[in-house]
Amino acid sequence: MDRVLVHSASFGSNAQAMAAGLATLHVMENEQVVANARRVGDLFRERLAALQPKYEMLADVRGRGLMIGIEFGRPQSLKLRTGWTALQAARKGLFAQMVVVPLMQRHRILTQVSGDHLEVIS
Repeated sequence: MDRVLVHSASFGSNAQAMAAGLATLHVMENEQVVANARRVGDLFRERLAALQPKYEMLADVRGRGLMIGIEFGRPQSLKLRTGWTALQAARKGLFAQMVVVPLMQRHRILTQVSGDHLEVIS
């Protein structure tokens, strides 16, 4: 156990790592990366939230900047509710898992389920 943290990072604690970190902070500040993420994220959330009335399984859209969560919920219509109930019986959170893969394969949108047994992707 005394050697557990002997090798925790290949590129940490050296001059090059520090220079790269400072260069990254410089670019983030000069190119206003955080402000841009806030603007784009606000617009993205607004547009996603506008889809809620159209898609009954879209329960909530939330987040900050470009860290956005989309929550799916139980639909009202019988046709959709039947499939939803079957997926929930198989495993809670399976619907969100089934959304993530096609988003990447069809649209090249990289997302992930936000947690085990959750119907939220981020």
